[in-house]
Amino acid sequence: MPAQQDTSTLSQYSGVASPGLIDKHVVATDFIAGASITRGQWVSLDVAQSTSTKIINYVVPAGATPVATGDALAIGVSQSTVSAGAVCSVLIEGYCDFALTDDTSVTAAGLALVAGKTVVGQADAIEATDLAPSVGTSLAASASGVGQVWVKRKF
Repeated sequence: MPAQQDTSTLSQYSGVASPGLIDKHVVATDFIAGASITRGQWVSLDVAQSTSTKIINYVVPAGATPVATGDALAIGVSQSTVSAGAVCSVLIEGYCDFALTDDTSVTAAGLALVAGKTVVGQADAIEATDLAPSVGTSLAASASGVGQVWVKRKF
């Protein structure tokens, strides 16, 4: 059996202009888009694929059909806009300042987030009735549908 290849990268500093800001994050670079994905959308494993090998290699926007209790298979945030079948890099852990978030529910820092609940590819503040686990934590209030978040590693 061949050794498993590590396809994640750790970015210690991405050139953010704020002095002293170190934005650590982990990016998995080997997913394939199972549908069109926009930069900043939360993505989940694509259970529409035919085999378990494909399911863990393909991603689609979280909540492709929004689920009132959240998308339990959401794993991170897409780093770029890609078409179906293209390679998709996913930020799977750490700081992200381009994640799609709901302005109505993500109103402050420190809120647990759930993805794919009300809008495809967007995160909302978690509620007691949500069944999906948290995908991250807000670091500031959402503005114009985009928020600064800490993505929790789930993959």
